[in-house]
Amino acid sequence: MTTLYFIRHGDISVLKKNIYYGSSDFELSAGGIIQAEKIRDYFRDKAVDFIYSSPLKRAYETAQIAFNRCSSKIVTSNGIGERDFGIWEGLTYGELKEKYPEQCQMWEKDWQDYCIEGGESYSQFYVRVKNFLDQLTLKCIDKAAAIISHSGVICVSIAYLLGMSAGDVYRFKVNRGSISRIKIDENGFGYLDLCNFIP
Repeated sequence: MTTLYFIRHGDISVLKKNIYYGSSDFELSAGGIIQAEKIRDYFRDKAVDFIYSSPLKRAYETAQIAFNRCSSKIVTSNGIGERDFGIWEGLTYGELKEKYPEQCQMWEKDWQDYCIEGGESYSQFYVRVKNFLDQLTLKCIDKAAAIISHSGVICVSIAYLLGMSAGDVYRFKVNRGSISRIKIDENGFGYLDLCNFIP
């Protein structure tokens, strides 16, 4: 049985709420550090063979704190970095509609394939995460791996590993500092037995 733990990074400090901040590189807040410490306590008695982290500070800092007692090395991968929102980074949806009305309209009509200027489309993002997962599941057969990442990455991962469609990502919610777990049996069948758990 393969066990995959998906951990969303802890809280961050941002200047304004509800902004798009996929590739923006924020550090953990004081509250985020406490969340990471609680994740560390959760994994105190659990074996983890592999640890993968997004290279973005908020995820990597979470990984460093949560697994500082683990002998496994933390490996960073761009495959599990959050979606890049390009020129939309740091803006709220209201600001987007005001500053880029035509682009917002195109995005609303084709949210999966419209590519934000300087960023990536949802389809590109989905394939990137899927490719990471395909390699990971081959490497981690009958092992346990922790993936410290972001909301978008985790929702895509859950939907993909459960055999759902790309559009089903919005059926899941993962809060900062939460843990979700998927187990995959010898037939490649994945099931979710823990979702959005806050330790």
